[in-house]
Amino acid sequence: DIVITVEADLQPGIQPTAVQPLFEAFAKSYTYPTGISYKAWGENEANADLISATVGWFFIALFLAFVILVYQFNSFTVPAIILYSVFTALLGSVVWLWVTGNPFSMWFGIGFSSLLGVILNTAVFLVDRIRHNIHLGSSVLKAIMEAGKTRFRPIVISSLATVLGLLPSVMQDPFYAWLGWTVIFGLIFSGVITLVALPCLYYSLFAESVE
Repeated sequence: DIVITVEADLQPGIQPTAVQPLFEAFAKSYTYPTGISYKAWGENEANADLISATVGWFFIALFLAFVILVYQFNSFTVPAIILYSVFTALLGSVVWLWVTGNPFSMWFGIGFSSLLGVILNTAVFLVDRIRHNIHLGSSVLKAIMEAGKTRFRPIVISSLATVLGLLPSVMQDPFYAWLGWTVIFGLIFSGVITLVALPCLYYSLFAESVE
């Protein structure tokens, strides 16, 4: 069989998802000679399976992390609070896609999946410090304030180090821009949520009790 492959390099700023449907519409409406058939293939189809696999493994990793946290903290509520920071980081990354007009892609899935461990570690360190202070006899509010002061600098420094380390690659190499910006915005958003919203959520749930 003779196979004719059509490839193209798009101009900067033009997404394959905007151009490929135009080619497919033309190819489907074209009248081919006898013995010649048409089959679409390209970046969209090639990435579809990879995106599905990435999303599947992400939720599997999230479930396994939840199981481990339940075993570690002997609680369902505390792991749920920790995983709250993961979904808020996802929201931050999605907002970045919406603002910049970028579609969901394989690089977005890989970038956010790579963030999962960092986000969980940050939230676990903060919550563990809060619980440690409570076990030492502090009130819930005092325990949260002390934990915030103790963990603020390490969280900010580690986040800034990651962001500054990714910026050169993001600015110079468009191929990794989606992945890098996903990590940067997800990390910034999750850092703010972990330091602000997560302690507030913990206080609202445990203000009347001491674990």
